Amino acid sequence: MTDRANIEVVDSSLVSRTTRESLAGATLVERTLGGRVFTMAGGETMQTAPHVNMEHGGMVLSGPTALQTAWRLRARHQDLVFLIEPTSVLAPATAERPLIIDEPVDALIAPTVEETLQAQRDAGAAVAVIPAGFVDVADPGALKAVLAAADNIDRDDVILPLAVHQKWSTPDHISQLIAVAARSRHPVALALGAKAGDPLNLKGAPESYRRFFGEVKGAVPWRADFAGIDAFASGARAAVIGQIPSLRRLPVP
Repeated sequence: MTDRANIEVVDSSLVSRTTRESLAGATLVERTLGGRVFTMAGGETMQTAPHVNMEHGGMVLSGPTALQTAWRLRARHQDLVFLIEPTSVLAPATAERPLIIDEPVDALIAPTVEETLQAQRDAGAAVAVIPAGFVDVADPGALKAVLAAADNIDRDDVILPLAVHQKWSTPDHISQLIAVAARSRHPVALALGAKAGDPLNLKGAPESYRRFFGEVKGAVPWRADFAGIDAFASGARAAVIGQIPSLRRLPVP
């Protein structure tokens, strides 16, 4: 299936979903994300944008140059709703360093979290994505630290990516993940990492994945395949579907 075909299938699924039920909510993030299916793209962002359904879809820009691409995208497609994925999700989070900020090579002083979030918004992002790191299944302390750091962000225009190892989506760990995510001050986006293949290929993972979206209000599947569309039935607020297989999971750092 071509990338263009993938986009058309996503839009078709979304139109039928939003015809049945509106997911739009009262907050800025809920109104922005409500019912949309976003296409995550990397190097093909500018070529993909003209084919995205402006009313029901959107884009998530990924990669090290996503912020720069966002400025060009906004200039050409002013009505397109898009978000910017921080590269922090590709680096391991720790209890001491749950949020990870890329320091520009020409910067004398590293930007703050607030400046990083505002830079996304200034580039045209509809909401900002908190620069949280990737959490390994063996480090629940890092997961709690990510939540605590994110809860200190006093903004109503952000979403928290929970970038976690695929084993967090198994029956042995899903309850702890849900308990942490459900306490988040901000809406969360769940992205699963795997070394290769489908991150939901572990025993009990598909059922646990659906349970997550049933119990964590307004959560969003991130870097998903069409399991992200299925998550709508469990209560997901929106979905982010990778344009190509490598964008349908996170690599494990």
